Order: sequence, then C-alpha cells, then structure tokens
Amino acid sequence: MKRLLLVAVLIAALLVVGLLLAGCGKSSYGTNTGASTARSVNPEPGRKAPASTTAAPAAATVYTCPMHPEVTSDKPGKCPKCGMNLVPKAK
Repeated sequence: MKRLLLVAVLIAALLVVGLLLAGCGKSSYGTNTGASTARSVNPEPGRKAPASTTAAPAAATVYTCPMHPEVTSDKPGKCPKCGMNLVPKAK
C-alpha cells in the first residue's frame, strides 16, 4: 500500500513539473499575445546609437535566445521571456 502511494505521488509530481515546463513560453513578464513577431531587446527603443568616428564594423553581431529565437538584441543580455543568456546567432 505504501509503495502504491509513493508511486502515485511521484507520478503527480512529474505531471506538475511537466506542466510547469510546458508553460515556459507563457510568461507573465509582459504581454504575450501568442503572436510570433520578432522582438528586439532594447530598453530604450526611441534612442539612436551615437555616430561613430571610426569605420563601421564588417558585420554586427546579433544575439538571440536559444529557447526563443524571435528574441534578438545587438548586445549580450538576458531573454525577457525565460531569463536565459542571449548567445551570438549562428550565421
């Protein structure tokens, strides 16, 4: 009887963990409408980058979240959806 109860508790715990992990894309960190539009991680979207006096780099590095490829940034940081580190996007 104890063994059956233990198995039932373990199965229930695994189901709860699975449901929590499945809800990874549904974040309360902002408005997640389910639209698959690209979002830029930029704290000040209206601010322009200062003019550079040196030659422009050959190609700017784009950083993205491994779990949410629609999240992009021009600098390293954290994903606003899941908190993972942004990594350089493969070319």
